Amino acid sequence: MSRNPSGGRPTEFLFGQNEILLLRRASQLKREKGALFYYCLGPSMSPTLRAGDYLAIFPYGDQPLRRGDVVLFRPPGEERLIAHRLVAVVSTGLKARGDNNDRQDPWPLLPENILGRVVQVERRGRVHSLRGGSAGELYGRVIRCLTMSRLALFRVFRPAYRWASRTGWLRRVLPWRLRTRVVAIRRPNGIELQLVAGRFVLGHRPAGSQQWQIKRPLKPFLDLARLP
Repeated sequence: MSRNPSGGRPTEFLFGQNEILLLRRASQLKREKGALFYYCLGPSMSPTLRAGDYLAIFPYGDQPLRRGDVVLFRPPGEERLIAHRLVAVVSTGLKARGDNNDRQDPWPLLPENILGRVVQVERRGRVHSLRGGSAGELYGRVIRCLTMSRLALFRVFRPAYRWASRTGWLRRVLPWRLRTRVVAIRRPNGIELQLVAGRFVLGHRPAGSQQWQIKRPLKPFLDLARLP
């Protein structure tokens, strides 16, 4: 069912339409008229939202849009959907930003671009509510400060990190090795590969890409040359 990167075929999990419908019926997310349910795919809202999270989005109706809300929107002139946090009001509309991003989105949003607010998240069978308004705004600022601090620290150690990743020195001197496996998940746009240790995802190779994206600071501990 699974494999170590040293050989064999990756496990493939097929998520067909029937399986998605069954999962949605079994979900503990709150139901409300007009609610939307989507999976989170990207890292831009990490750690608030993570890839694989199941999101419940409720329409605003007569309620006002608030800074600090995490909203699902369609960028002007585009068909894709994005879930980011509202962070500012400008003369041309509303601005949003991912909690894991260092800058605001380039598009000013109008109310008609916004499908609703993300109010609940289901992750690994557990459901929790998402902060919005002033509490959400404060939470987003704290997360961004932590993210920027982490990036600044990484820049200081980047030369040593790259050297350790390139030479594999840490892998050779450590008395233990990570036991990993590769799983393949069928996405709408193709097969995504994920590198997993136990229940933790160490990195992934997006559908249609040949480049692995490994979470920091794990690269020096992994032999990427042996990954498919």
